[in-house]
This record gives sequence, C-alpha cells and structure tokens, in this order.
Amino acid sequence: MSTQNLIIIVFVSIIAFLSGYFINDNRSKNSHEIKIDTLFIEKPAEPIIVEKIKPKLIYSRDTIIQTQPFTAMIDTVIQRDTIRINYQFPENMLDLEIFPKPDSIEIRNIFITKEVEKKVEWWQMPAGILSGVVLGFLIGSKN
Repeated sequence: MSTQNLIIIVFVSIIAFLSGYFINDNRSKNSHEIKIDTLFIEKPAEPIIVEKIKPKLIYSRDTIIQTQPFTAMIDTVIQRDTIRINYQFPENMLDLEIFPKPDSIEIRNIFITKEVEKKVEWWQMPAGILSGVVLGFLIGSKN
C-alpha cells in the first residue's frame, strides 16, 4: 500500500466521520426557546375628595378667645400619595383631597416554542450509501 493511498484513505475517513457527525447532529436537535414579555401598566387611582365638611368642635375650656379669621393649609406628598388639607376659620370648614399613587400592574407573557425534529427523507440514506460506493470505486480505480 503506497503512502498516497494511505493519505487518501485517512482523508476520506475524516470527511465521512465529519459528515456523519453533522447529519446526526441536525436530526437529534431538541431545543426549546423561551421568550418572556413583561408589560407594566400604571392605572391611575381615583382621588378621594371631601369638600366643605363641618368638623365637630370640642371645647377644652369655657373661656372664649376671639381670633382673626384664618385659613390653614397643608399640601404634602407622603410615599407618592399627595394630600391637601384646607381649614377655614371662623366658617369652620374643612377640605380634604387625597390623590393616591397609581397602581402598577405587571403582565407577563411567556412563550415557549419547541423545535420539531426533522424526519429523515427516504432518499437520504440510499444517497449516502451510493455516494460512498462511488467514492470508493473512484479511489479504487486510480490504482
């Protein structure tokens, strides 16, 4: 057996091995693809508004102190909630407004796709065998 024939046999063996590896690799794929779509929706909450309500007065002493008319106001934000309070004296009127933070809703859509295995066509196996026979015949006929 000459060196040239040995090199050709090794070369053909490597090609046959690699082609068989890639053909089997494509058939045995069983992959899953997972896609996650997350959507945040902020739904504004309805405000709570109380206007011109008369609070109940509780006197702690019986002495009457006369004061000038005034308006006391509070407008603040506490943990993303807005609160406004307005008190008018001597009318004794109280206004209250509470604007809560918007509610956030998280919606997750998970898509799982599975790759379907490809079936081997009926002609692929005979074509591989025939190409091997033809290649062997061509290598053998060179001598």
